[in-house]
Amino acid sequence: MDTRLRAGIAATLLWYAAAFSAQATDFNDIECNHPQIRQDLMKAYNAILETKHSGIVVTNIYDQVTETRGSDGLQCLGTYEFSDGGALKVRYRAYLNSFGESIDDFAPVND
Repeated sequence: MDTRLRAGIAATLLWYAAAFSAQATDFNDIECNHPQIRQDLMKAYNAILETKHSGIVVTNIYDQVTETRGSDGLQCLGTYEFSDGGALKVRYRAYLNSFGESIDDFAPVND
């Protein structure tokens, strides 16, 4: 993936809230590496990429670990593989704002 495109997408992802955990209020039972969770995250990330008209999609998410989870949030870290052959470590975070609404955040992780 072109470095400039990756940087532009990264900046967008830091500010973009996806709808993945819109109904979640308790994250205790969520395991980040579960296949359905990885698929849902991939769909949410691809929806963000689609808004950038990049022509690139996430094709796989692997090595994902649950960093934290509880009644107030979830944090996952994994490797996202792209259709152009690139890969990027991404941290996903879901948490509740002061109104009890779910907020989602995808942020690239620099190694």
